[in-house]
Amino acid sequence: MKLKRKLILCLVSISILIANIAIEGCATAQTNYEDVEKNAWYTEAVNYVAEEQIMVGIGNNRFSPQGSVTRAQAVQVLYALNKKKSATPSGTTKIDTIFVDVKNEAWYAEALSWAYPRFIMGYPDGSFRPDRLITREEFSAILWSFAMQDGKTREWNKNISLFPDYNEVSEYARYPLCWMFSHGLIFGTGKGLEPKSNLTRAQLAMMMFRYKDVEEETINDIIIPASHNNA
Repeated sequence: MKLKRKLILCLVSISILIANIAIEGCATAQTNYEDVEKNAWYTEAVNYVAEEQIMVGIGNNRFSPQGSVTRAQAVQVLYALNKKKSATPSGTTKIDTIFVDVKNEAWYAEALSWAYPRFIMGYPDGSFRPDRLITREEFSAILWSFAMQDGKTREWNKNISLFPDYNEVSEYARYPLCWMFSHGLIFGTGKGLEPKSNLTRAQLAMMMFRYKDVEEETINDIIIPASHNNA
C-alpha cells in the first residue's frame, strides 16, 4: 500500500515537472512562420511585430524575412506602429490630389494621407512611387523624420565614419544614420552599412523591435553638431 502511494506521488511530481517545462516552453519566443527559423537573429523581432500587428506575413504562413520592402509598405508599417501607441486620426487629405501615382482607393492611401506632409514629401515630379523598393538609408531618413514627429530625440553621439562604406551614404541620410546608429536601431551587416542596399523585411522588423526602446525625449532646441557633415 505504501509502495503504491509512493508510486502515485512520484507520478504526480513527474506530471507537475512536465507541466512546468511545458509552460516555460510556451513563454519562450517561438515563430509561427514556417520560413522563420527558431534561432534566427530576427526571430524575436518578427514575433514582436506580428503580435503587435505592426507587420503581417505575406500569406501561406510565410513572413519572407529576406524579401524587400516597398515605399508603400514602409509607410504602412509606421502607420501601424503609431496606431498601437495612440489614437491615430485617419488621413483626411485626398491623396490623389497630392501624388500623381496614388489613388484614394489604394490599400496604403490612409497611411500615406496620415504621413503627408509629416515625414513624407514625395518626389519633385509629384510622384510617391509606392512600389519602388526602399533602401536602408532611405528608410533611416524616414524613420528619423518620423521620430521627430513622435517626440523622440534627434541627438546622436556615435559617428558612422568607422564603417568602410560610409562615403557611399547620401548627404541627406548621414545625420539620420548617425542617429540610427547611436540609438542602436541599425548596425553594420558585416560588409558595412550598405546604405544603398534594399531594406529587407527582417531588417525592418528588427528596427521596429528596437525602436520601442528608444528613450522619449523632447527635440526642442536640439543643436545639430557641426561635425555631422563629416559623418
